[in-house]
Amino acid sequence: MSYDVLHVGVDSVDSWMGGCTTHFVFEVLRDVANRLDVKLLDYPLLVRLNPNIPWRTRGNGAVCLRLKIRSNEITTFEKLLELKLRSYTDKSYDCDPVIALLYGEGHEGLSNFYEKALTRVVALQEALDLAKRHDVKVIKTRSGLGLIGALAAIGSLAEGDYTYEVLAYREEGAPRLVDHDSVWALEFETWPYTFNNIDPETGRVLLTPRGPDPVLYGIRGEDPGTLMRALRTLRVYTKTVGRLLFRSNQGTDCHYMSVRDIEEVEPYSSISIKGRVASKPIVMRGGHVIFKLSSGGKEIYCAAYKPSGTVRDVAERLVVGDEVEVCGGVRRFPGLEALSLNVERLVVLRAEEEVEEENPPCPRCGKRLKSMGRCGGYKCKRCGFKSVDACKPLFRRSRSKVEGVYTPPPRSMRHLAKPLRRYGLEKKGLYEGEEMELRRALTLER
Repeated sequence: MSYDVLHVGVDSVDSWMGGCTTHFVFEVLRDVANRLDVKLLDYPLLVRLNPNIPWRTRGNGAVCLRLKIRSNEITTFEKLLELKLRSYTDKSYDCDPVIALLYGEGHEGLSNFYEKALTRVVALQEALDLAKRHDVKVIKTRSGLGLIGALAAIGSLAEGDYTYEVLAYREEGAPRLVDHDSVWALEFETWPYTFNNIDPETGRVLLTPRGPDPVLYGIRGEDPGTLMRALRTLRVYTKTVGRLLFRSNQGTDCHYMSVRDIEEVEPYSSISIKGRVASKPIVMRGGHVIFKLSSGGKEIYCAAYKPSGTVRDVAERLVVGDEVEVCGGVRRFPGLEALSLNVERLVVLRAEEEVEEENPPCPRCGKRLKSMGRCGGYKCKRCGFKSVDACKPLFRRSRSKVEGVYTPPPRSMRHLAKPLRRYGLEKKGLYEGEEMELRRALTLER
């Protein structure tokens, strides 16, 4: 009995009116579980791509399945995928779904494509050429724009940092009823190995989405064991139809492309750049903070918006000359041709000293002398001492307390942004996948 290795990339199944790419994959695996001889070679991959693309889907997320499938069942599986895609997206007119199928062990040529889709804009033609070069079979229902994300997902997560997320799904239209206190209990019991469960400042529950998609809740963490423990703590009053456990690039900061020269910066890219603060921060209407960053003799506007919380507050306290690293998405500055960087993470590498002049102290009584104006010199109002020779001393105060890493509050973080609690927990090196049964990742409610 022979088996083939198959990589299945899926993207753009979700619509602004509903649906979800992860839910589509859940439905596929649910249909496959009792029909075909299929095994997983890795957990299903939930892959977030460049969040700054204006025409992206809701979360700009794609999914990849790495499968081992019996050779004589491949045709049946492909037909199932095509029928499922058409039925799932039949009433969604604002999506452009694609399933990409790559047979064989290797997918090295797609890794660079994934890196580009994480950080920059990718043209559809580039994806079409890549699919042809690697003999990728494409299933689509419309123009095929989702091929970009589908191919990127296939090339993803072979090495480097990763996290996990367990997603539970609800019946269509069912309310999301999750016990608030149990979310706090989950947070305390699994800290720091889960993240973005709840916003500590507002108490808002973050593991339940607000949109019309079928997701009931999603718990993100460092390993499957922690997520299973979290599931036992969480109390839910909505019936679930099942759960699926994903390996993911969420919470890793993998989308920030390091840039040394401002001239290399492109619109809609996600970048990380080091430089010096070149202008005094200005607070705009609405509380947003704007300043200029200088690097390599060029300057770029940086905008820290009010929802970014501490990032915005620290940006307001910056002074000219501070050395910083700024991470975020590049946009056109409103009303100008110039580019601006929307600050998502701010690292103050070195803060300039604060230099201040103060009136000299009275040598008799110690009180601060007052200037005598146009006459010149200083006078003590307490004891009457006068001096025409006294000068204002310079006082230097360290601002080292402002140095550090600043991220937005959980409620304002994007999927790919790394929370502070994950610093030091990053995974490194190649990921060694293993063959597993579907039930290791897939749970179905009877």
